[in-house]
Amino acid sequence: MTKIALALVLTTIIATAGVYYTMHSKKSTAESLWEDFKLKYNVNYLSQEEHDQRFGVFKANLERIAEYQAKDTGAQYGVTKFADLTRDEFRTKVLGLHPKQRNLVGDDDRHTYKPTNTTIPASFDWRTLGAVTPVKNQGQCGSCWAFSAIQNLEGQNAIKHKKLQVLSEQELVDCDTTDDGCDGGLMENAMTFLSTAGVVLESDYPYTGEDGQCSLNSSESVLSVTGYLNISTDETVIAQSLVELGPLSIAVHADPWQFYYGGISNPWGCGGDLDHGVLLVGYGSGPYYHFWSRDFWIIKNSWGADWGESGYIRIVRGSGVCGMNQDIITGTIA
Repeated sequence: MTKIALALVLTTIIATAGVYYTMHSKKSTAESLWEDFKLKYNVNYLSQEEHDQRFGVFKANLERIAEYQAKDTGAQYGVTKFADLTRDEFRTKVLGLHPKQRNLVGDDDRHTYKPTNTTIPASFDWRTLGAVTPVKNQGQCGSCWAFSAIQNLEGQNAIKHKKLQVLSEQELVDCDTTDDGCDGGLMENAMTFLSTAGVVLESDYPYTGEDGQCSLNSSESVLSVTGYLNISTDETVIAQSLVELGPLSIAVHADPWQFYYGGISNPWGCGGDLDHGVLLVGYGSGPYYHFWSRDFWIIKNSWGADWGESGYIRIVRGSGVCGMNQDIITGTIA
């Protein structure tokens, strides 16, 4: 990359990150971005050696951000709170979906939900209908699978029982022995475990962000899970199912999401193994690039409200972006 190109990239990253510079400011550098990153996210390191090592990772990530931005002009990428993590560290500490050990089900599978209403609105968002709890933060624990499953059940509870209750992910992290807590799991396994154990409130079993000993009191269960249903890989049917059933648990390949800031994303390099569990809450259409308009999905993540669009990401709808259509389920409740 030439010095001119790199300077333009750094300017774009600064603008994306929301860092304001006047016309009289000094030339932007990796060092200034690094100082802004540490200040914004209150980052401190235990030693100068660790500081210098992390700065090296940060500079390498600026190149990755530039590459993502150049190849996905409908979205904005920048310096996020994960900018000092290597790709492998990000996968280990923040993602956590285990690869499926069975073939993906098709539309003919008897457990795949078939929508009854094929006429749906042009846009739809369960957040506006009271079926989505506030954005949560899994921290540096690979418990995305638990957040995806629990938030799906929060939506089911709100729709069926008119109770928007914040349920416990830590119950799954500690007690679901089929899965591996902060080392990963599957939403399907979580639903199977909860169909026996029941689901308790987060206030009764708070999230710690680390593996712990199971201390579940099943008598405190507020929701009875009966199992789960698979959803079609057809994105039209996915939208119909979303409208009929509520927010859906989905698996994605989230590697490029490390640096997502906003916009409608169609990221380069987002077609690998499914590695992250999230919640599909809606869909719509909007400005994509210059005067283009693109259909998009609205996805709730579990990385806190200081990531993405206040904790959410929009991705292009209709072409299986990031593998979002390959593994979708919904829990069923009594």
